[in-house]
Amino acid sequence: MKEQVNHPKHYGGEDNPYEVVKVAEAWGTDKDAYLFNVLKYIGRSGKKDGNPTLQDLKKALWYLDRRIKTIENEDENKHDLYIRLYKENGGDEEREY
Repeated sequence: MKEQVNHPKHYGGEDNPYEVVKVAEAWGTDKDAYLFNVLKYIGRSGKKDGNPTLQDLKKALWYLDRRIKTIENEDENKHDLYIRLYKENGGDEEREY
């Protein structure tokens, strides 16, 4: 039976210095679920039995798009917070942002 839990071949294998989890830890993407999954699906694309390359790449794209949206939402929420605080502290109510 193929190893599916500890260092499986479709993620690089234990002896590979570029095993997905090792690269993720080196790059710090192991702390971001979205980016970790992007790396994971790109790294295993075409290598895991029963998972077509296109499917893995679409999964990677889905997680990347999701991460981009979280950044955009954070930026939008920060902008809204800055505007509210500005107005609460005497800022110009009519000013466009």
